[in-house]
Parts: sequence; C-alpha cells; structure tokens
Amino acid sequence: MLNRRGHAQPDDGYVFATAAGLVRAGATTDGGWFQQSLQQIDPVDPSPALAALGLTPDDLVGTSSNAAAPRTKTLLPLRNTAVLRGLRPHAAAVERACTEMGSTGLYPYAVITEGQVEARQFPRASGYLEDPATGIAAAALFFALAASGELPRGVLQVRQGVAMGRPSLITVEAGGQSHHQPRTCRVSGAVRFA
Repeated sequence: MLNRRGHAQPDDGYVFATAAGLVRAGATTDGGWFQQSLQQIDPVDPSPALAALGLTPDDLVGTSSNAAAPRTKTLLPLRNTAVLRGLRPHAAAVERACTEMGSTGLYPYAVITEGQVEARQFPRASGYLEDPATGIAAAALFFALAASGELPRGVLQVRQGVAMGRPSLITVEAGGQSHHQPRTCRVSGAVRFA
C-alpha cells in the first residue's frame, strides 16, 4: 500500500511492529515479501490432528512436527495431493486438536516435486475453517524441510488454496549465507488488491 501511495521503499524494506514482534517486509513489482525467523521445530504425535482431519497413520509419509516461525503450526506430510484435497474437517475438531497439540493451525501438505508442495491450512480459531495463503505456515514448513535436508537449493514453493478454489503460490527462500540450516527466510508472493 505504501508503494502504491508513492512512498519510496528502502532497499531492505520496512519494519512493522506486530503482535508477533518486529517484521521486516517490502514490496515487489507484483507482490510483497516479509522475513521470518525460526523459533523451534519439534516432532509431535500426530494422533489428534489425524482424528480431526479424518486421516489414518497410513496417510502420512514422514515425521509430523510442530514448527514455530513464530506461531506454531502442526506440519503433517501426506502421501499425495488426492489425500490432501479430500480433507473435509470440522472447525470444532480442528480447534480441539490444535489446543491439545499446542498449535495455532494444522498444515497438512503433499510433496509435488523437490522444492514444491501443495498445502492446506486449518487455523485453530480464526473465524474461518481454511486459509488460502498462509505465509507463516509456509515459513514453518520451509524450516522443517530444510532441517531434514529436503531443500538442497534453499527454496520452497507452496501451492495453497487449491482445494477451496482460491489458489495461491508462496515462495520461501533461505535468508543469510546457509540454505542447509537457515535461521531466517524470505516469504514472498504476488498480491492482488480486492
């Protein structure tokens, strides 16, 4: 918005005070970006999330984790996009699972190819069941995949909102010098003003 109103953007963006702390963000010709830092990643028992989403352990293909960047998201690696797109959770079940797991949202995803995933985000209690684009969840997933060696190029593209007919594409790139164990990342995507 500031760029659209004629304010010159500093090369390293702006710093905004948010409920989650200070966030550096900026604009590109077709969208925007923000920086995010890793807080922590911990393996988690996925049972409450599986029950809320109507899944079985056979639907998973890896270790589930709670990753905070800075808000905690429960990351659930699914077998394929068909399983992901078939999810039909209820808000009350999602809220119960998130509360039990210490999470602000369930983030099931399926790997499409190296560095590309499709994901869905079901927040704990935001007044809506699903979010079509969730930058902090994409950042949390980026950090978890990078920590497990699944992002050798240090870049992740997340397709989200597909199942709800509101597709988005979020790009997450390693910040700093190392993309093998990054502590910061840059989240970006195209933005359309409504």
